[in-house]
Amino acid sequence: MSEAVIGSAQETAERLAPLLKEYAEKLRALNERAMEAQDLGERGRARAGSLTMRGVAHEYTLLSSAVLELSRMASQLVEHADLDRVTQIELKLRVAELDGIFAEAQRLELA
Repeated sequence: MSEAVIGSAQETAERLAPLLKEYAEKLRALNERAMEAQDLGERGRARAGSLTMRGVAHEYTLLSSAVLELSRMASQLVEHADLDRVTQIELKLRVAELDGIFAEAQRLELA
């Protein structure tokens, strides 16, 4: 692999890490809002909970496919690119964090 390609992969990985962190925070916040909406429904405020849940589900749909694509890109870089060890580890951790957030979203029936 040429140095230009390796440098490009390293640069891409370094740009991905903060994006993954930012969108993990946004998706985590959506999961929390979904839990609050479910709680409203359980406390007898079904209409408010349902409206909130629909809004959260819509936001989740708008973000999730692009975030999933970023996560897959990070996984591919970890697996196939010649990255420095710290960047590799950071991307692995970010992908694992997103996997947990996506699993929680499925449990909340957002996905």
